[in-house]
Amino acid sequence: MATATSAILPTRILVVDDERQIHASLRLRLGGAHELVFAFDGATGLERLRETRFDLCLADLHMPRMDGFAFVAELHKRPEWRAIPIVVVTAKTLTPDDRLQLS
Repeated sequence: MATATSAILPTRILVVDDERQIHASLRLRLGGAHELVFAFDGATGLERLRETRFDLCLADLHMPRMDGFAFVAELHKRPEWRAIPIVVVTAKTLTPDDRLQLS
């Protein structure tokens, strides 16, 4: 029987970040309780979204090929992906324009 806590936690998480250290850290912290799928840039993240359904997406903003801003914009174009919560994980100080672009 599932507990109330486990019933509300995401189980499949897409991590879109080009830093291997971030992947390793998240695998260590979350990997035992959640299924983590990694992508090193936004374009690969979109490929992963086409392959399977995710409960949550963690995305960096600075990545090669397709950055986090473009990734979020593309994700929001598809109705079936709009409901996926996105947590932006970045060292960048977000400007008001950045926040507007992400929302």
